[in-house]
Amino acid sequence: MRIRVNGEVMDYTGPPQLDELLALCAPDRRVATLVNDELVTMSERPQRLLREHDRVEVLTLAGGG
Repeated sequence: MRIRVNGEVMDYTGPPQLDELLALCAPDRRVATLVNDELVTMSERPQRLLREHDRVEVLTLAGGG
């Protein structure tokens, strides 16, 4: 399926669950995720299925001041 991840078009052939995509894009990192501008919590990620043309944003959280 073709999806957009952080603004880049990607042909994704893996399992359709969001957490499986994140294992490839952001392994071992704490991130915030949005799919089609909707926040997806960590507990919702395994159940959130990706569909053709979804827009996924993976945001790294940074501290500082």
